Amino acid sequence: MFRKPAVLLSAVAMLVCSIAFGEEAKTHFVREAVGMKSYPAVPRIVERMQLAPAMTLRPATEAVPEAIEAVLQWNAEGRLPAKNGFSRSLGETMAVSFGGVEAKSGLHGRGAVAATANGTTWGASFRVENAKRIRLRLDDVDLPAGTTLWVYGTTGDARAFDTSLVDAGQSLWTPSVDGDTLHLEVEVPAGTSASFNVREVLELLHSRSAKLPVDNDDEPTCLIDQAVACVGAGEFSALTAAKGAVGQMEFTVGNTPYVCSGTLITDQQQSVTPYFLTANHCISTQASASSLETYFDFQFKGCQWGEYDYLPPVSGATLLTTSATTDVTLLRLPSIPANRYLLGWTTTPPANGTVLHRISHPVALAGVPAFPQMYSRTILKATSPACSGGSKPRPNFIYSNESNGGEGGVYGGSSGSSILLNDGSIVGQLWGSCNCADASAGCDRQCDTVDGAFSQSFNLLKTYLSSTGSQPAPCVQNLTDGTVCLVNNRFKVRLTYDAGQGSRPMTAIKYTPDSGLFWFDNANNIEVLLKMINACSFNQKFWVYAGGTTDVGVTITVTDSQNGAVKTYNNVRGTKFLTITDGAAFSCP
Repeated sequence: MFRKPAVLLSAVAMLVCSIAFGEEAKTHFVREAVGMKSYPAVPRIVERMQLAPAMTLRPATEAVPEAIEAVLQWNAEGRLPAKNGFSRSLGETMAVSFGGVEAKSGLHGRGAVAATANGTTWGASFRVENAKRIRLRLDDVDLPAGTTLWVYGTTGDARAFDTSLVDAGQSLWTPSVDGDTLHLEVEVPAGTSASFNVREVLELLHSRSAKLPVDNDDEPTCLIDQAVACVGAGEFSALTAAKGAVGQMEFTVGNTPYVCSGTLITDQQQSVTPYFLTANHCISTQASASSLETYFDFQFKGCQWGEYDYLPPVSGATLLTTSATTDVTLLRLPSIPANRYLLGWTTTPPANGTVLHRISHPVALAGVPAFPQMYSRTILKATSPACSGGSKPRPNFIYSNESNGGEGGVYGGSSGSSILLNDGSIVGQLWGSCNCADASAGCDRQCDTVDGAFSQSFNLLKTYLSSTGSQPAPCVQNLTDGTVCLVNNRFKVRLTYDAGQGSRPMTAIKYTPDSGLFWFDNANNIEVLLKMINACSFNQKFWVYAGGTTDVGVTITVTDSQNGAVKTYNNVRGTKFLTITDGAAFSCP
């Protein structure tokens, strides 16, 4: 008689339990915009002073043709996620420093400085000959509270932003502008100073023009008539909601630009928090999240390909949680436009034969940008073999294909897009395809489409999405264990030291509600001062600043008891304590 292993029986019991007591949330419509900021009008001192570009790069086709070819080759091979450009060095560092009590108007190196309505503004231009669209990287950013930045091109409106886009490495990618010239202007409050360095530009291969440059002869056959304007509610009941929830993503990993798709998702409380679901293989770090531009309502104007619309992008995001186990990432966008849908979800795994729907932004041709919203449909196949090598095992992943009722296709830019039931409930997000000769062939019906299973991701996501999810433990102060609770007891700060005999807790003194003092040998000899700054009204971040007068090893662990986020800082034993000035340590609220 065959006896089933206890481990297998336990796993089956757990699965049955999860199905029987599955959690869910219903799709929520949000009529008003959420989190939108208002900024002053751009001073346009660059235009008014008619400044020549501070730096100019030759056309990429002449200077770095291999970079263009590498992007096209990457996308032609169907590698994930799809790329949409490359970075280029400016050849030298442009060091910018301006402001102060006696800031004077006029030329300022290769830029200009002027007294403006809210303080002092510096501006300069950067040109990449023949470029379709560009972004600029600022490094070593030191900007005071109240700073506003703008970028604009030779056409189009200026885009304002602030220091919330600065990542933990004190760098930021500006929003993108169409054309070959980017004007950057930075305004600081009167009497304050600013500094940063400019070394690098991102050249994106496609403008966001009003017509898709595609030859009809080269159109992927499975995408013809799959634009959302060609699809009706008879095919997909929740079509309207899905269109209002899906966003096209442009972001960087390191200094390389990529594109993916993502979906607004609701929590059970319907708190209208702009949670955004995508894939771990798209975004897995806060630096990438900070660089994100999300475009909503990116759709063809009609069923005929060509003209399209999109809303101004949302810049930046906060990385809440991510895991490669089910290829899932949950972000929180800083804002969303009006008339959005936050889609519902269910933790009950879909059954074999379930019809699954998707709206995504495929990159279907090597030399063509991400498409506007396209519809595809697959049928869940519980018996399909797992991808070779066992890298995407069940139940962590859902397998489906287009046989017996499917249509459309997915490609590189579709990565991270949600797979949906007919009522719009999310049950997973796209990893890719396998089990066919060419997994990059989005029109090959032999391929299985593979999505990370929401039912398995939920333990990671429930802190944010479930009204009964396990919440991070509250801060408990223990001064003799080196632990203080700061900023209304939201943050747990613990320090240990290593003088050569291993790690030991320091002794803490809660000096003010937002600061602590720490010592390890003598209460009269303070070794470390740490303070936290609530800068939510400035850059939507909590800051961590610390200074020390020691050369022993020190480890600082800061935990956000509201969401479980953790930051760790280390001073290596034998080196003098290096000042910590992390202006983007934790996200608000």
